[in-house]
Amino acid sequence: MRILVLTKRQYMGKDLLHDAYGRFYELPLELAALGHEVRGVCASYRRREEGLFDRRSGGAEVSWHAVNVRPIAPWTLYRWAHAIERQIKSFKPDVLWACSDSFHAIVGAAFQSRHGVPCVVDLYDNFESYVGTAIPGVRPWFRASVRRAAGVTCVSRPLERYVRAAYGVQRPTMVLENGVSGEFRPLDRLACRARFGLPEAAKIIGTAGALDAGRGVEVLFQGFLRLAEKRPDLYLLLAGRVGRDALIPVHPRVAHLGQLPLAEVPYVIGAMDVSVICNKRSAFGEYCFPQKLYEVIACGVPPLVANTPGVAELLERAPRNRYEPESVDSLVQGVEALLAAPTMPAISPVSWKEHGARLADFLAMHFTPAAQARARPPQRLRAVR
Repeated sequence: MRILVLTKRQYMGKDLLHDAYGRFYELPLELAALGHEVRGVCASYRRREEGLFDRRSGGAEVSWHAVNVRPIAPWTLYRWAHAIERQIKSFKPDVLWACSDSFHAIVGAAFQSRHGVPCVVDLYDNFESYVGTAIPGVRPWFRASVRRAAGVTCVSRPLERYVRAAYGVQRPTMVLENGVSGEFRPLDRLACRARFGLPEAAKIIGTAGALDAGRGVEVLFQGFLRLAEKRPDLYLLLAGRVGRDALIPVHPRVAHLGQLPLAEVPYVIGAMDVSVICNKRSAFGEYCFPQKLYEVIACGVPPLVANTPGVAELLERAPRNRYEPESVDSLVQGVEALLAAPTMPAISPVSWKEHGARLADFLAMHFTPAAQARARPPQRLRAVR
């Protein structure tokens, strides 16, 4: 198959091209590794170097066309559309995979209508929780685009159920969770602590990721302060960008490492006794996939995760690894229980390679020319008089 990927360039605090990270970097390479021809157009909402970038892994290669897009500069929207148009005409893709936000879903569905190329919209979050979707008119346009798309991939089962019920999607859908990179693996705990100057004998809890109130991180801060009063050996280890609405507690046993390169994150997790993954019950939290959960499990560290719907299904048989969102009491109880008796959930992370194979099967089943031909209703023969 020939697959054209449409995505934004910056997501999850990383740059697709420079950081070589995440869903929209890994899955296109896995599709290419399976023998498919894959190209991409990535739109940067910040000023970055534009042009063609080749990204390789082993024998797989994906060619990306990077374009800067600024809503306050309408001509950049034309250049973005022109870049996609040019790729469709020269590459002649069998399918578009439109990812990363509501604008790419809208654009992908528009090019489906314009060129007759089936578009599969990827929902790696509930985009209705994003700021851009709150612009007047964008949400209904986005919903209509998802409904009109030839297919939908969703990051979690609750999100798939939601878009089917709320959007009226009747085309093929699949749940396509996030995978885990090979960097996340069990590491020697004492070596990880020495790497960051942390005490060997301490009990360390913490989190690595976005530190903002929208994710409910203040519950972790409050829980640590409560536990620290009675546990002089307890430390709080933090890594990640700090949101404007988050206030890290000033305490001698709080270590904030800032925003680290991806390669350092497994060492941060490896230094912990318990890794806490915060979230809230919100338009975002109800439907997101807990990417950090799989990364923590891959590192062999006991996780304690906010019990949002996706987590409740995933960790149905692991109640000790869940706490109730926005409940300091629940988080404190969960931390104390895991420090006393470390427990790992009986689930295994899935690699990007496995998810790439599943995505390839889904696209081939529904969107190859042969599959499209099978899906068309037979034409009636007109009687000859």
